[in-house]
Amino acid sequence: MNTRAFWITLCVGLVSVPFAAAQTSATGAIVGSVMDPSNAAIAGAEITVQSSVTNISRKTATDSTGNYTVSLLPPGAYSVTVAAKGFKTQTIPSIVVNVTEVATVKVTLELGQTTETVTVETSASLVQTENATLGRVVGEKAVSNLPLTNRNYTQILGLSPGVAAGVTNAANLGRATGEVNVNGARVMDNSFQMDGADMSTIQTGRGGDVVSASGISIPNPDAIQEFKVQTSLYDASYGRGAGASVNVVTKSGSNNFHGGLWEFLRNDKLNANDFFLNRTGQSRASFKQNQFGGMLGGPVIKDRLFFFFSYQGTRQINGLGSNSLSTAILPPLTNDRSPAALGRIFCGKSGQNGGAAVACDGSNINPVALKLVNFKLANGQYIIPSPQIIQPNGLGFSAFSVPSTFTENQYLGNLDYRMTGKQTLSERFFYSRDPEVQSFTAASSTPGFGVTAFFENTNAVLRHTYVITPALLNEATLGFHRIFGTIDTMTPVNSADIGLQSPSVLPQIPTMSITGLFSLGGTLNDGQFTVSQQLAPQEQVSWVHGRHNMRAGFTYEHEWSPFADPAITRGSLTFQSFPDFLLGMSAAQNGTAFSNIFSATGRSGITNRDIRVHNYATYVADDFKVSSRLALNLGLRWEVF
Repeated sequence: MNTRAFWITLCVGLVSVPFAAAQTSATGAIVGSVMDPSNAAIAGAEITVQSSVTNISRKTATDSTGNYTVSLLPPGAYSVTVAAKGFKTQTIPSIVVNVTEVATVKVTLELGQTTETVTVETSASLVQTENATLGRVVGEKAVSNLPLTNRNYTQILGLSPGVAAGVTNAANLGRATGEVNVNGARVMDNSFQMDGADMSTIQTGRGGDVVSASGISIPNPDAIQEFKVQTSLYDASYGRGAGASVNVVTKSGSNNFHGGLWEFLRNDKLNANDFFLNRTGQSRASFKQNQFGGMLGGPVIKDRLFFFFSYQGTRQINGLGSNSLSTAILPPLTNDRSPAALGRIFCGKSGQNGGAAVACDGSNINPVALKLVNFKLANGQYIIPSPQIIQPNGLGFSAFSVPSTFTENQYLGNLDYRMTGKQTLSERFFYSRDPEVQSFTAASSTPGFGVTAFFENTNAVLRHTYVITPALLNEATLGFHRIFGTIDTMTPVNSADIGLQSPSVLPQIPTMSITGLFSLGGTLNDGQFTVSQQLAPQEQVSWVHGRHNMRAGFTYEHEWSPFADPAITRGSLTFQSFPDFLLGMSAAQNGTAFSNIFSATGRSGITNRDIRVHNYATYVADDFKVSSRLALNLGLRWEVF
């Protein structure tokens, strides 16, 4: 168990600022001031903030200094209406509230009657002067319009300052989720949240990979309202990860029905052939990807209950990715694999360390090796293929493209319910199911030993917001995140098929590799699975009092993760040359100090684990307005993890 406590005191800047308002990883806020024409503060002015899409409104009033704060607002467009006795009512439409950010709206009222209304076409300040957090918001249009080869929003995280990300390989199988480093922090230090709930678990680290697939939920771009990448100077409500904090907000319904359908197609029609495939006279690698889906949002009960639903399907046949291509150097085999034919080819050739040589009639070829050399796959191809071309050095060479497949079905369903004028209830749900088949496990593998993988991702959030008074708010959130993943090797030949003895619980042949030539037998880490689950209730209270905007919160995360990570349990054999493979003799048999088997590795033991973790965190924060030109963001956070 580790404990960590830290005190943050940050000078926001010598600028004219109102309060930094309370917001969470899924909400924003509006702050501002109300002045008369002589620039004197107007106390008690009534402030009404209304959503432009749902008509849900919140009210507050300015304090003695003319300042106001409206906290815990879902991201979106709002109008701000200001009314005060002796002044014309003023409305400012189209104020955009971004996730984790504070929009500043300063109002100067004109003298007149409150029945007179003035509409001011303006916008909130584009500069975030209310808090010291550094980050960048990527909005709905940018997410939808940028050309993302796999419609994966993580591919544009690198556009944010301080974020280093590799270039996405458009030929990769699946979602092609990349890794990002922020300000020099490790990849596993990043924290991913969706709709205010943490998606980072003990198996994914801080949003890293789990059994080779990204462990975070990745909704399609048309289901994302916006996301923000915060890179440093977080307030006390954030903890644990030292890297980026990525906050994703999905769309919600409105008073008007809106929706859409889409189909995105990628194929190989304009692709050039791979160099090695072209060299060996093979046809161009196949590639076809279809991504299709739709979304629909609208009212169930106008002004009270709203829904949003999205579906996307992905079907990919990929012969271009690293899991689909292999180049192997092969012995000069022909389709005649009799002992006599093999003896003629390898006559007099001994192993790498000398000793007994292959007999010219093939009489001393190991019977297990002979059966393996003659074993055929279901398509009639030898498991150790005859080379496509013979090189000047006498060795063969082959280039293979065997299409891998990826299938995904993802569903997103959101509900927002205005229970009363002071209480709202929101539900968010995301589920994806991603089976895939990878044709090769290594760059020099022969065909037939791919892997089947299956990944499942579930994310659910339930949030209750209660405006107790205009100055006192409470937000309670319950988040659930689950990842399930498996990887298994496809093995077309068992040990019994070639006369090799092995434990009954491991019927497959071991992984075999010929140094400098090729490998067969599948991945070393067969039979992996992981189930990583997290249940996380959290609560935050916000209170505006005088010059202080205070927040206090508590988070509890219960994580449990049963998983199995076997390594080399099926065994691994290494030969230094193909004659070593054919002979398969012990040191005593070949007359040297060395066996023809250069190394034989295997592991056994208990590979199943079941991890349980309890994480606790509590914090207090105070955004203190010292003067009209200076504000401080103060915070204290304590964690046990």
